[in-house]
Amino acid sequence: MTKPLFIARQSRHPRGLIGRIVARVMEGETARDNDAAVELLDPAPDDVVADIGTGHGRALGLIAKRAHRGLVIGTDPSDLMVRRAKRRNAAAIAAGRIRIEQASSPALPFANASIDKAMTVHTLYFWPDLLPHFAAVLRALRPAGRFVVGFVPAEDEIKAARFPAAVYRFRSIGEIEAQLQRAGFQIETVRRRDRAGDMIVWIAAVKPSHY
Repeated sequence: MTKPLFIARQSRHPRGLIGRIVARVMEGETARDNDAAVELLDPAPDDVVADIGTGHGRALGLIAKRAHRGLVIGTDPSDLMVRRAKRRNAAAIAAGRIRIEQASSPALPFANASIDKAMTVHTLYFWPDLLPHFAAVLRALRPAGRFVVGFVPAEDEIKAARFPAAVYRFRSIGEIEAQLQRAGFQIETVRRRDRAGDMIVWIAAVKPSHY
């Protein structure tokens, strides 16, 4: 059964009462996928780490436990999700360990070469052109910085068919790898959960040290 169009649009940019309901559902649905992304990202104690499209902000707390002497920054274009993430992480924000900003990924609010690691999970479907987003992350990362991308690939035809094409665009693993490389990244690791109707891929890419 295909997800209704109005729900799909709320998944892309939650707002209002329906958006709050969708946000709660998304939190449960994406928890283990974010957990796996954090594991692959492997934040160090002093790292500055960005979670792009942080949504409900659950992953920020997980990252902050690892980067306990660093800084974790969440960005999201949705005002509703930014407010929700700030409430969830209020104590860590007050302590200066987490910062959350409303921003879209092509215009990340980071100085050049200012972050050590970055991740984004279940956001690529809503990006018509991947290259500006990947290029913005590359710019913000320090040389040898790691970027982890988590997504449902087009290879999972069962799951992809459940989402309206007017909102979601599913891409193949090869296409994501190619776009990361085109932006300037080197592919480091590719991990997969291979179950029909529940497939997800995590790609870890690095910014070359010569940048």
